[in-house]
Amino acid sequence: MNLLYMLLCLVLIVIAALAYQKMTYIQEIREGFDVTTNGLGDIVACPTNWNLTPELSSKGITTCNEKGKPVCALVSGDATKDGIPSCTKMFHDYLATQGTEFCPSTMPNYFENPITAASGCTSGAIASDMSSAKDPSVPTCTIYKSSQNFTEMNSCYNQKELASTILFGNDATKQLVPLGGSPLVYTTQMTYHVPGQTGLTHTCYPDKQTMAAITTIQQQGSTDPKLLALSSSISTGTSKSSCEAQYKVYIAKSMNESDLTD
Repeated sequence: MNLLYMLLCLVLIVIAALAYQKMTYIQEIREGFDVTTNGLGDIVACPTNWNLTPELSSKGITTCNEKGKPVCALVSGDATKDGIPSCTKMFHDYLATQGTEFCPSTMPNYFENPITAASGCTSGAIASDMSSAKDPSVPTCTIYKSSQNFTEMNSCYNQKELASTILFGNDATKQLVPLGGSPLVYTTQMTYHVPGQTGLTHTCYPDKQTMAAITTIQQQGSTDPKLLALSSSISTGTSKSSCEAQYKVYIAKSMNESDLTD
């Protein structure tokens, strides 16, 4: 009888301890949103910007829930646990998606600081907490949330446009140059030689980035008539400054040089 009583008491103590552990663990997670990884790249707390509620399941798995339904599980690595994808895998997928949208091919790895909301791209590995570049000495760009995307040479927007500008002709080069404005607004400039021609160096600017730069300069208050004329000729596809138009004239031979306009 005493043995049975002692076993019953032991069971009650274990249940109480587990219940306390569950409450304590969930409380720790709720108070630990600022630290979302364990230093090894695993998400150990529900990402704050996802507005999810952490819960400990009957199987001892902590999940991040939305309206009572598990969205992801706080488990190590990218594995799926009991049919629930890991939060780490979801965040890795999110980083990959953001990288495809915002990062230049020269700096394809996206990072995001969950505390400061600062984000950018790097050519090297990202830090284990995924909030910055692991090596600050490698090429890195910044994603701004303002017109600085157009006025900063190190913006990921400008770097992505630079990287995506396709070179053609002979001895072609490309670089970011100021188009105007205050502060200066940048676009990509390409120089090249037409195959079969010697001596003459051609210069052009990609339509999309240049139109965005002109719009930014105009939003700064500029009424420069040269920019207005450039915008008009780009919109018709006949600008002498357009890389797309010059390609048609000098490389593809699908348009006459006489069709180009200022």
